[in-house]
Amino acid sequence: MKILGLNLALLVIVFCFATACQANKGSDTDVREPAVAGKFYPESAAKLRGAIEKFLQDALPVKIKKPVAIIVPHAGYIFSGQICADGSSRSAIRSTM
Repeated sequence: MKILGLNLALLVIVFCFATACQANKGSDTDVREPAVAGKFYPESAAKLRGAIEKFLQDALPVKIKKPVAIIVPHAGYIFSGQICADGSSRSAIRSTM
C-alpha cells in the first residue's frame, strides 16, 4: 500500500515538475503558484489526499505476480487516477510492500 501511494505521489511530483519547467524564470526565492490546481487534480491538499486514498481503496486486486511493465495513462486524476491505481495494484509490488 505504501509503494502504491509513493507511486501516485511520484506521478504528482513528475507532473508538477513538468509544469514548473514551463513557468517563467524568476529569482531563486520566488515561489510560483500552482498553475493547474483544481483543473487536473483537486486544488486542496486534503481533497487530493482523499482522492488518492479512494483510488487506492477501490483498486482492483493483484493478478500479475511478475509484470514486465505497467503502463498507465497520466491525464488528470479525474480521468485516469483510478486506472493508475488499478495498474499499480495489479503488480506484485503492492502485495510485497
